[in-house]
Amino acid sequence: MSSHPGRHPEQGTRSIVQHPSNGDLAPRIFSGDPMAFTELYELTAERLFRFAHRMLRDRGAAEDAVQHSFLELVRARPRLSSDRSLEAWMFKSVRFTCLDEIRRRTRRPEIPSDQLPDHGEEDALLAIDPDLEQALADLTPEQQEVLHLKHVEGYDGGEIAQIVDSNRTAVYAMAARAEARLRKLLDPVESSLDPASSPPRPT
Repeated sequence: MSSHPGRHPEQGTRSIVQHPSNGDLAPRIFSGDPMAFTELYELTAERLFRFAHRMLRDRGAAEDAVQHSFLELVRARPRLSSDRSLEAWMFKSVRFTCLDEIRRRTRRPEIPSDQLPDHGEEDALLAIDPDLEQALADLTPEQQEVLHLKHVEGYDGGEIAQIVDSNRTAVYAMAARAEARLRKLLDPVESSLDPASSPPRPT
């Protein structure tokens, strides 16, 4: 998978708040400690994969995106500043790789049906309520990204803004619109499941 020339995560982001889960690894990463890369992979790979899979809905492509983010980290390490959040940097790297893959898919011929991912496997991987998954599918890809980073990964507005190349105000506005849209989509489903909302039975 190709990377974006001139748009790699190490560029355009001067300072990101250090994420507490990898703050103690940062000095070792920037000094080139190979064991630190292994520990960082164990700490973040599953979360990065979950994010990539949300974007691509393909297990193999998501795994490739995660591997690519760590290769890019090794290559970019000498040029990175030590105040960077490594997780945020890698989420941004994964996002760029996923966007490249999405663009590549739009340019290539349609994939034969026998090569498409198995939907049963994908649904099991998502392990999410089907009504919520359907509602999420009605959001834009950008809204899905922001909600995933906020509610699944726990990033704040400033960190999300730097991952998705936006600003804090725009991220908050997008999250609010997406959450309002989800509530609107899910309200009818929840009402149909609420016994109190059903009409009284005739006596």
